[in-house]
Amino acid sequence: MNMTITISELYRIFHIPEYNGGGELLDVYPCANDDFLLCVQGVSVEDFAKYLSKVEASDYELCAKDEVDENVFYSFDSEKYFLRLSYSPRISTLRLICGEKKSDIKRKPARTDASVSPAVSQLQLKLGMCYCITLSDGTFLMIDGGLNDTEDEDRLYKYLCDNTPSGNKPLVRAWFMTHTHPDHTRLAVSFMERYCKEVDVLEAVYNFPDYNQITVHRESAEGNARNAAQFSDTVKCCYPEAIHTLCRTGEIIEYPGVRVTTLITHEDVYPIPINSSNHTSSVWRFDFESGKSFMCLADMSTETCELMVRTYSAEYLKADIMQVVHHGLLGGHIDLYRAIDPDICLWPSPKERFLGIWVDPRRVAVGKPTVQFCIGEGGCDYNTWLRDDSIKKREHFHAGETVVLPV
Repeated sequence: MNMTITISELYRIFHIPEYNGGGELLDVYPCANDDFLLCVQGVSVEDFAKYLSKVEASDYELCAKDEVDENVFYSFDSEKYFLRLSYSPRISTLRLICGEKKSDIKRKPARTDASVSPAVSQLQLKLGMCYCITLSDGTFLMIDGGLNDTEDEDRLYKYLCDNTPSGNKPLVRAWFMTHTHPDHTRLAVSFMERYCKEVDVLEAVYNFPDYNQITVHRESAEGNARNAAQFSDTVKCCYPEAIHTLCRTGEIIEYPGVRVTTLITHEDVYPIPINSSNHTSSVWRFDFESGKSFMCLADMSTETCELMVRTYSAEYLKADIMQVVHHGLLGGHIDLYRAIDPDICLWPSPKERFLGIWVDPRRVAVGKPTVQFCIGEGGCDYNTWLRDDSIKKREHFHAGETVVLPV
């Protein structure tokens, strides 16, 4: 189990060179899997270079280096520990993640003989968010899943079968999970429990916080911890051979015909207070061989949207397709939307809910007002901007029906 440690203890336990350059060192943040994060804000390029040299001269050996839009990510190993060093020059922030080395499990090869047209699909759901990416070899990537519902489970199974090359069993190469809210996790769990013999899943990709160690200000940490465990445990039970990939910012995963880059996780959000699981949403960019791109923003908060705008350039953030933040509710940011400037907007909510027409009987029963979905009275400037045809005529698709977008 994770524990709270000090900065000096982190240096000592993991044999990491001490950082003594400029900037402000924050408290150690406990990540998942008994890993730890040390964040230093206000670090100059020169100070980062000096610290990188100290690490390179230590017992840690460089394993990999990645760069995403000028943000650099270095992976080191020692005999017992790993160290991931990242530097974001636009926000002058150094992040150091360390822990005990984990077993290096490679992705298993799978069939690649089929040739189909790749697509991004927003699946029809009664409530929640679920995306399916059809890869060029006829296999799939899944992103999240709404609330558990038998009709939605059947609809998803039929979709996978209908879009799998004839004679093959539907194969999900990876199921990505953005965060732990039930309108994103429950359908995935119930679907795998019900269809694990009919559909194969090779990998689960996620980065949930250790809810036993962090403070969640406006939600139950225990409830989010249960949802996280339910998803990971279901994958382990239904697919014992599946790989569990802890995605970290800057990491790139290649699948047939697409490159997936992790842009934000809860490890970047610290020290922003975590009010709900929305603040911990992982964000991914999907770049297809065709040149098309899809930005999956999950349920980001306004604060994390602002962080993303400050961390990445508008040129890098530009994408063809964008999933609108938090179902079109609160949480978006006009500067992020302007940078992405999508041609197609995917709204993970039925149109009648978004427009405030639908009345939620559960809220009425407990005396709460119906949620206004940020376009009418008291609407959100970022959603209004997206839907203003005088600025740019975009295509908008809501989750009340399945839409398939060739990429």
